Amino acid sequence: MEEKEEKKIPETENPNTEQEPTPAPETEPNSGGESAEETAAPEHKGRWQELAERFTGEAAASEDEAFEMIQEELDDLTEWKRREKEINAALVDALNAEPDFQQLIGCVLQGATLREAIARTIDIESLTPADGDPDRAGWEKAKEERLERLRKTEEEDRLNVERTNTIQTNLGNTKSLINSFAEKHKMLPEEIKTLKEKLAQFTRDILDMKVDEDTLDMILKSMRMEKIIEEAKEDGATSERNHKIEVMRQKREEDSDGLPALDAGAPSVDPKEKPEGVSDFFGPVFRKHGIK
Repeated sequence: MEEKEEKKIPETENPNTEQEPTPAPETEPNSGGESAEETAAPEHKGRWQELAERFTGEAAASEDEAFEMIQEELDDLTEWKRREKEINAALVDALNAEPDFQQLIGCVLQGATLREAIARTIDIESLTPADGDPDRAGWEKAKEERLERLRKTEEEDRLNVERTNTIQTNLGNTKSLINSFAEKHKMLPEEIKTLKEKLAQFTRDILDMKVDEDTLDMILKSMRMEKIIEEAKEDGATSERNHKIEVMRQKREEDSDGLPALDAGAPSVDPKEKPEGVSDFFGPVFRKHGIK
């Protein structure tokens, strides 16, 4: 006997059995209590807004604003079209008034160079008006203005080249001077770096026409130091002369025949004392100016 295959009956849920409810899809909370999909929905634009964005490349916040943007764009286009018509009409009149110029423009449009087009269409000698021609004065004035512009351009180019060469030369000399100055004063690398930075800042300020109190103070000290050194030289020379006179006077006293010297009664100076101008060259001048 053939065994009958038992068909498995799929298990069904017992209607009497309690089932847990299926949770609803979660929605992201927002200020309006709407779902994220509803919030991300694109905002509908009106037809004026779409046209404004196409014509101007900018978005309008409302239909009224879009209409005003389109109106301004149309006004600009209308004005541009009016100016273009005026320019075209002026060019047509100019070309019709000068047939040679019309042919010259045609040659250039066909690929000829300006010189080739001039050679084909215009007699160079005929361009110079003769004496008495109505445009002779204007021609001479225009020619002189062109030559003057050319001279100015050539002079500016020459000065620019000279200025560039001078700056390069000065830069090389300045670098050599800084190196020799640093070596002479036995400056440390940090000091050399600071010196270069201060020089660079000072140069930038001068080029920008900027002067601060530190710059003025530095110039003032330099001016006063020059005066102090000059006075010190004068005082030192005077002290040296006084010392020589005193030595000569004492020598005369030693070699005299016992008669009183002509400058007897004058204050004497101990010859063993070193003269002030020799032992302390800058001392008197510094004390005079209150410098210790």
